[in-house]
Amino acid sequence: MMPARPLADAVRPDPRDFARQVRRLVRDNPLFRSLRASPPDRAGVRRLVRAFDHFVEGLPAVRRSAAERLHDPARAGWLVARERAERADPAGGRHARYRRFMARCRITPLDREPRPMAEDWQQQLLERIDAAEDDGALLGLLAAEAWLLGPCLAELYRATAGALPDGAADDMIAPALDGGPAALAAAIETLEPAAAARVMLAFHRALYAWDHYFTRLDTWLQLARPMVERVRPAPLSGGRVCLGCDFGRLAM
Repeated sequence: MMPARPLADAVRPDPRDFARQVRRLVRDNPLFRSLRASPPDRAGVRRLVRAFDHFVEGLPAVRRSAAERLHDPARAGWLVARERAERADPAGGRHARYRRFMARCRITPLDREPRPMAEDWQQQLLERIDAAEDDGALLGLLAAEAWLLGPCLAELYRATAGALPDGAADDMIAPALDGGPAALAAAIETLEPAAAARVMLAFHRALYAWDHYFTRLDTWLQLARPMVERVRPAPLSGGRVCLGCDFGRLAM
């Protein structure tokens, strides 16, 4: 019989669990399932890329808010370093690179719908950050973005690649590859057991916000398509529709 794990190890989340939860969301969320079942035409690609522009634009404010509330500034070192780098070279920032991707695709930004959906998502996460009890909860909220953004953008590119210029992925995918997961995993290792125990719950609460945003975005995109083109993904086994229900129970 194997010895019991020490308390500190038993409550400390395994980064591999973050990756597994993210894979489930990307697999089961209606947006990504719709994209895999029926890749959008050129008009659909333009709508989708414009919608994600508002989403990528809202990420820095969420990160800054969480970093400012961390009790141990050392745990925010990687965020501070990236903020300084972006101020020194604004063209290298995440949103600037996404806008370059849009320009290469000749897609102009749209300052109306679906901006409110992205703003609701951002506000929900900012409220979670304000209510965070300690650094464990804050790092859990940050971990959701760090582990999820890369797979989301990769899935988006796979669904739209046929309608995009060659090489457009460079400015679309690269902003997600910023070393966030590795830095967050190291920061989580420094938490006391009580704070570490809150990481996974905060992670699930943040995933719920993302899952809800993607589900709303899928509904908006479906309603914007001509009736004859609308395709809804087949139900999941067991009658589940998406992971929102799973994350929702944890986020209450």
